[in-house]
Amino acid sequence: MLSAIALAALAAGCGDSGKNTASSTTASIKQREKALQAKLRALVPLRALLLRTNEFAGLHPAGRRRGFGYDAASWLEALEIPQSERPREAQRLNRLGFQGGIQERLRPIKRSTAEEAISLVEKFPSNSAARAELAAQVQVAKGQGASEFPVGGIPGARGFGEPGAINVAFADGPHYYLVGLAFPPGASGVAGRGDVIAAAKRQFTRLHQT
Repeated sequence: MLSAIALAALAAGCGDSGKNTASSTTASIKQREKALQAKLRALVPLRALLLRTNEFAGLHPAGRRRGFGYDAASWLEALEIPQSERPREAQRLNRLGFQGGIQERLRPIKRSTAEEAISLVEKFPSNSAARAELAAQVQVAKGQGASEFPVGGIPGARGFGEPGAINVAFADGPHYYLVGLAFPPGASGVAGRGDVIAAAKRQFTRLHQT
């Protein structure tokens, strides 16, 4: 991004035509900054939708830093999706009208355990788009070897996992939610499928409290 000093220098060196160009460039930069700020502000309400302390037994949020994305590209970067997969995923998210996402990592309260959890929320322009995201994520996971398991207490929720990973995902309104747990396969003393389901159910219940 050009600084105000750089723009002034550019204008001074190019005469009246340069002044017009600098003025136009400054206006363009301000418009982009305003649009970006609006996108970032739209992410703020998503923080309240993430898992809260005590909703996932034995784990708590790892810190204040949360991964976020205000568009498909920045979201896929935050999720550390492999570069080779990003163009296809970005196109898919853009088709659904992706409006932003935020994630938070949770770590064990007891440091002797090895698991790590994630709470993730994505926003879309419609309920149907959020449901389409849910279906797509389950399909991708199954294509990579995951198997499904039943989840009760959350309408339309899908459970899926593989050795070392357990996930519960659901769509609620225009939002897609994921509660995931990762751990070394065969590790003892870590949370299990029931804990992930229970955490997702607590989250869902809170979201619908009046």
